[in-house]
Amino acid sequence: MRLSEQELRWAQKDVFNAGNDLVSAGLRLQGTEYEKAYQRVYKALNALNRKLIKDINKK
Repeated sequence: MRLSEQELRWAQKDVFNAGNDLVSAGLRLQGTEYEKAYQRVYKALNALNRKLIKDINKK
């Protein structure tokens, strides 16, 4: 299924906003047993955001 440019933009905006909340959680999780899991989620969300931006810029 292909998304329209507008749908890609909405998805990227949602991912970006989720990243802000995730960073806040990351600050609380530093030095805990959850930090590595947090880092995996952060890296995956960051990669998704970059891919969405790349695809938006192609259009």
